[in-house]
Amino acid sequence: MNLELKPALDFPIDRLAQIMNAGFEDYLVPVQLTTDRMSRLVAQDGVDLQLSQIAMQQDEPVGLGLIAQRGWTSRLAAMGIAKEARGMGIGKQLMEYFIDAAKKRDNHTMVLEVIEQNEPAVKLYQKMGFETKSRLVGFSGVELQGVANTALRQIDVPEMTRYLYRYGPSNLPWQVAPEAFSNAGGVYQAFQLDQAVGLFVLFPEAEFAIIQSIVVPPEHQRQGQASNLIQALIAAFPGRTWRAPIVFPETLAPGLFEKNGFEKESLSQFQMELKL
Repeated sequence: MNLELKPALDFPIDRLAQIMNAGFEDYLVPVQLTTDRMSRLVAQDGVDLQLSQIAMQQDEPVGLGLIAQRGWTSRLAAMGIAKEARGMGIGKQLMEYFIDAAKKRDNHTMVLEVIEQNEPAVKLYQKMGFETKSRLVGFSGVELQGVANTALRQIDVPEMTRYLYRYGPSNLPWQVAPEAFSNAGGVYQAFQLDQAVGLFVLFPEAEFAIIQSIVVPPEHQRQGQASNLIQALIAAFPGRTWRAPIVFPETLAPGLFEKNGFEKESLSQFQMELKL
């Protein structure tokens, strides 16, 4: 196949959003990015648009791969192939390019997350040498009833980031590692109740809220402090649908969300890693 790769940097952000949407058409998780949301994805995930590539066929984009890098580690932040071009080996060619490019940059590791139920993608990554490191799960809660607490206070996001660096577990998924929030934009809000600190996306105009991270120092764990924080936030922002996206390791604080009225999402992700 006559396939050409062009850096994503060569494309305006609105065009990248269109290519991304086409690449995830009929995907297990609906993806419909606006220009604003595409910009936020690039910023929050640390996507390098020079390293990221657009697959071109006859001068038309047929796929994309977004790459981020921290130190000696690269991450495949997203890869999507246009519906009409699937089954032609484009994903394999992109991955071969990205792995080779990462090696040339002297990277030690490449990581990615993939929906567990997306069997073709899982098989592709396994064939490329990726190994599953953990399963990631998510939760959602509708019509939840919280418990108000006047001690709840809002803190600056950098303070939350420092807390996560100090007390958070190691080897967190890319999107919820402390580095992800070092340059967090204005959509994030951080709150503290006693020793529990959490980071949330609370859209003023929307009916939903997203839990990005909750951390409690080891000496204060198993005292109900994380639950108290969740309950206080639900009470402070009533009438919302609450979500914890599919980025939480299933072994981390098991049962925390369920006992606060959340239901486990039907989809899950594999956190995968390739040693270069």
